[in-house]
Amino acid sequence: MKSDNFRETLNRLRLNEDFDRILDFYKKVKQGEKLKPSEETMMRAFKMHVDNGGGAEDFVYDLDQEMEPDRREGEKFKFERRGVTLVFTFSEEYEDNGETIYFGEIKYMGDEFLGEIATDKRGYIIDYDFYSVFDEDVRLQDVLKENGIEAEIMNFFAEEVIPELRG
Repeated sequence: MKSDNFRETLNRLRLNEDFDRILDFYKKVKQGEKLKPSEETMMRAFKMHVDNGGGAEDFVYDLDQEMEPDRREGEKFKFERRGVTLVFTFSEEYEDNGETIYFGEIKYMGDEFLGEIATDKRGYIIDYDFYSVFDEDVRLQDVLKENGIEAEIMNFFAEEVIPELRG
């Protein structure tokens, strides 16, 4: 019984400590100071916690969990219609100014394209940009327009890829 009370007390102290650190980071940003990468990582974890319905005061930062690889890395999404095949392989996600950026690789018509799909906070696609690994001047969006399937691929991103990655 004593050990349970002790653990609860330690957890409350830790909760207060993590929340206090977040408040300190907010003060730094408000004063125009730049956060260290580790502080930015903690702030992203806090934002994700709150965005997922967690209470700000209940936030506990788990560095071990932050260092775990993204389970979605390497996940493949395949578009196949009318003899056309396009495969998007997810690599990583990050947030920037309220946008979520999904990096990945696309294989299409014997070419490989690296790039990103950007969404707003609701998950709606704002933009996408992929360039050929063989010729950086070749953009996937231009190839898709030329082939008349850009709208179908945008729908594929919006209806299949993004909802699954946001999951």
